[in-house]
Amino acid sequence: MRMMRHEDSDTESERSYKSASSLLSRRSANRSSLSICSDKGEGKGEAKSYRDLLYNKGYHITGILGRGQNSGFVVHSAMKDGQKFAVKVSTENAQEGTNGEVLRREFAVLSKLKHENIVQAFSMWQGDADDGTRGAAMVLELCKGSTLNRVLPWSQVSFFDMECRRKTLLQIANAVSYLHELGLSHCDLHSKNVVVDAACEDGLYRSDSVLTKVIDFGCARTLKEEMSVEADINVNILPVGSTQPCDIFALGLIGCSLIAGKEISSWSVVPNSGNGSSICLPKCALADWELSKEGKEYLHALLAESSTRFSASEAFRWLPEGGLWLVRTSKLSL
Repeated sequence: MRMMRHEDSDTESERSYKSASSLLSRRSANRSSLSICSDKGEGKGEAKSYRDLLYNKGYHITGILGRGQNSGFVVHSAMKDGQKFAVKVSTENAQEGTNGEVLRREFAVLSKLKHENIVQAFSMWQGDADDGTRGAAMVLELCKGSTLNRVLPWSQVSFFDMECRRKTLLQIANAVSYLHELGLSHCDLHSKNVVVDAACEDGLYRSDSVLTKVIDFGCARTLKEEMSVEADINVNILPVGSTQPCDIFALGLIGCSLIAGKEISSWSVVPNSGNGSSICLPKCALADWELSKEGKEYLHALLAESSTRFSASEAFRWLPEGGLWLVRTSKLSL
């Protein structure tokens, strides 16, 4: 039995340090991301011009996977020649499929990437309908599994154990390291932009079957490009010229969330104390366990101020083994 599928998508040093944390939290809160994962109910919506565009290419829309509240995108499930795909279309003034510029930008990034932990983009089309309305659509890999935020809780019903969590973080770090080697940054990395799949047997997920995919590259930037732009209101998680360090900070927040069993915001790990070196790591939500020294040092290295933060390759290389993340808490016997 596989992991339950996601049904809906919901939701100078100190200055640099605070900027990476506070703006990251604000960006994630204000933008509802879309999950490109399988399958949802069939229901079809009103026909739009991009549907004709897809139909002419042999794709048949079968349902809606997610609709962003603020992001201006809809993701459909689709079939072609017996294969399943995800189709991402933009919305403009409530009209679906009319604004292809953002999609073209995302496709330009994704078409350069080939990595097992990054969603794959297959094609991008834009055309004109008979009424003059422009239609645009991007065809993507349909990722199996659930967005990461759905499996964060330490549940006794379906147990996603520490080794599964470590494998998840390792694969995200691997994807980020690959991006940074190419001079790219994701710029919107959080649990709703990560899809996780794993085999489940008797309520336990198998760590050897964990497969993680990073999705939604609509905010991705090159380091050169971001350094030339001091402030982009649509990518407001970033400190100036710090796209890659910001990805690492986001990786640290995901690591904290995996330990805490819930979404951890930047405000909780970097309190407004006026001390840029102050980091408050969350407690492990698993009873009788706590973060080990190695686990704490690793997360501190991801969440440190940008000038001393781990690089992506270091984050991937130095992630502690599963047995080194948690230690049992000692209890006094009365």
